[in-house]
Amino acid sequence: MIKFDQAYWYTHACPLRELNIPVIPETDGESKIRGYIHTTLVNMFDSDIMYSPVKLIKKLNISVEKRGIGINVFTRRIQQILVNYEIWKTKLVKAVTIDTDIKGNIHNICFNVDIARLKNNGTRLQLIWFRYDTVLPSLSEFAKLVEKAHWNARGYELSTGECPMQLTYYFPMLGTDYSLLYNKENHYENIATSIKNRVFYAKPSEVCTTCNMCPMSWVGYNSLENK
Repeated sequence: MIKFDQAYWYTHACPLRELNIPVIPETDGESKIRGYIHTTLVNMFDSDIMYSPVKLIKKLNISVEKRGIGINVFTRRIQQILVNYEIWKTKLVKAVTIDTDIKGNIHNICFNVDIARLKNNGTRLQLIWFRYDTVLPSLSEFAKLVEKAHWNARGYELSTGECPMQLTYYFPMLGTDYSLLYNKENHYENIATSIKNRVFYAKPSEVCTTCNMCPMSWVGYNSLENK
């Protein structure tokens, strides 16, 4: 199955490179915080109970780092995340949560959604993803996040038959979110199928003699073309 990272580089860089380099990865520290708290936040989403940050942090079993960010810094950040999260939930429009931690593969699209919920008496479907950035992404990074949200939303739509309306990123470290409307004309499954079937919309050029991102060359391309 095709992941978003491969599809992004296929359409934005070179279709001949079978790249899976993360498009907009979180830092090592942010990824570690995700590992500690993400599942807990998703599971707490529908709960009306005000959890004690101190008690929750004790259950996370945060380990001591030999190098990098210390345990005290991690603990303070996670405590701030929990406070931000409870405040953010109070601002959300009441809705019915359909499912959480959704993963799937359909029409060659590998997709995931953290939370799917129905708003406005079940008339509007919202999909939510969590990002653990310590600063808001730049405009160019937001553009990549928009594409990633649409890729995952298209997979969700094809899998469930339900068309999303609102796509939302929530940033627990910052206590803020970013939403956009879903473009249902993206048809990302066509890109996924093209990648799977090794459809190259561009031929190798002289750059292939200096690029080391894949084993492709004129000879390699011709051998594939003649299969």
